[in-house]
Amino acid sequence: MQIDRSAPPFAPLAAGPRRTWVSLGLLALALGLSVPVYGHWLSGSAQDLFRFGLPLLWAGLALAAARSERLAPYRALLLGLLGVSLGLALAYLVDDRPVRLLGLEVTTPKGAAVAKIFSEVIPMSAGLFFAAFLARLDLTALGLRGGRVWLSLGLGLLASLPLLAYYAFDPSGSAQAVLDLPASTLRAWLPWIAAFSLANGFMEELWFRGLWLTTFQRALGRAAAIHVTSVAFCAMHVIVYWREPLAVLMLAPAWLYMGYAYALIVRKTGSLWGAALAHAIADVLYMTIYFTQV
Repeated sequence: MQIDRSAPPFAPLAAGPRRTWVSLGLLALALGLSVPVYGHWLSGSAQDLFRFGLPLLWAGLALAAARSERLAPYRALLLGLLGVSLGLALAYLVDDRPVRLLGLEVTTPKGAAVAKIFSEVIPMSAGLFFAAFLARLDLTALGLRGGRVWLSLGLGLLASLPLLAYYAFDPSGSAQAVLDLPASTLRAWLPWIAAFSLANGFMEELWFRGLWLTTFQRALGRAAAIHVTSVAFCAMHVIVYWREPLAVLMLAPAWLYMGYAYALIVRKTGSLWGAALAHAIADVLYMTIYFTQV
C-alpha cells in the first residue's frame, strides 16, 4: 500500500495561535543549529561546546521525553534536532582529514567533492539516519522508498527550470564566464562537480525534507512545517554570504524558492528523489559558476 506523507497520521501538537509561537520557536532552534556553523561564527572552546554540547542536550531531552507520558509526543521532534546536531559533531571530528590525506585543495573541483562527501555528507547522513532509527522513521517515512517516484523526478526537473532561466539571464555575467571556459576544462570539472552535487543534494534533502519536515510536521502540522523548514533552508545558505549584501539579495530568493518547491514535491509525491535531483541540478549550476571565480 502506498503511504501518503502529505497527510499527518495524527493531529499536530500545536494548533491555533499557539502554533505560530511554536513555529517561531522551532525556526529559532533550526537556525541556531545551522547558522553559526555555516556562517563560520564559532571557534575555539565555543566551537567545541556547540558541536558536542548540543547533541548531549537533545539526547538528554529525548530520553526524558521517552520516560514521560506528557512529553512523549515531542520525542520525535527532539530526535530530529538531535540528528542534525549529531551529524554536525561527526563532521567536525572528521574535519578536513580526507582532503589533507589525499593532498588535495578544496579550491579545486576534485578536492571540493572529496571534502563534501567524506567530511560532510557521510557524517551528516549518519547522524540523520541514526536519529530516524531512534524515532522509528523507516525509509518510507523519510521519502526514500515508496511514493510516486517518477512523478517526483518529473516535478524535480520542472522545478529546475526557473533556476536554469535565472542562471541563463544572470546579469552578473556568471553564465557567460562558464560558456567561455575551454571545453576540456569543463569536461574535467563536471564529474567532480556532479559527485559533489549529487551527494550534497541527497544529504540536504534528507535533512530538511526528510527528517526535519517529517518530525516538524508532527508538531506543527503540514503547512507550518513547510514554512519553518523552507525558511531555515534558505537562511542556512544565505548566511554564507552575510558579508556580501548584493549576493544575499540575488541568491536569497532562489534558495527560498528551492525550499518551498522541494517541500511541495515531497508533499505531492511522498518521494524525496525528485527534490534531491532538483537540488543536485541547482548545485551543478552553482558550483560550475563558483569554480570560474576561484
